[in-house]
Amino acid sequence: MSTIIGDTKNASNRASVKLVCIANNKILLIRGKGKEVFNLVGWWVDYGEAIPQTIAREFLEETGHVLWNKELKLLHVEIKNFPKWGQFDGVVNIFYLLSFDNTFDIILEEWVYEEYKWCSKEELQNLPVSDHTNKELLLSLL
Repeated sequence: MSTIIGDTKNASNRASVKLVCIANNKILLIRGKGKEVFNLVGWWVDYGEAIPQTIAREFLEETGHVLWNKELKLLHVEIKNFPKWGQFDGVVNIFYLLSFDNTFDIILEEWVYEEYKWCSKEELQNLPVSDHTNKELLLSLL
């Protein structure tokens, strides 16, 4: 049975999946339009959505590819608190590892994303990333 996350309109915390896509000793990161920092593929779990559904939906939305029969490995779970005046008290970030044989091009939603990179350890060390990306975890995988 899959876990379903609560009502995001009334929740004090949100859940977010973070997909660590790794290939050829590089990790895939994306940068939103007008943003200065990079993020992992993934975002909020929608109301009534099971985690596997979120993973498949976010992968398709953010890479333009369907995720077929990929083994998911749970890597890490963290809780990030938000300032008290925000819409939510915090977020639970759930990190999953997706291993690929080779890097691949992704299809960016042009009105949402501006850039993607497959980053080596050296590139990642100097790349500005979101607080929700957990650079330390990513560097430990490379």
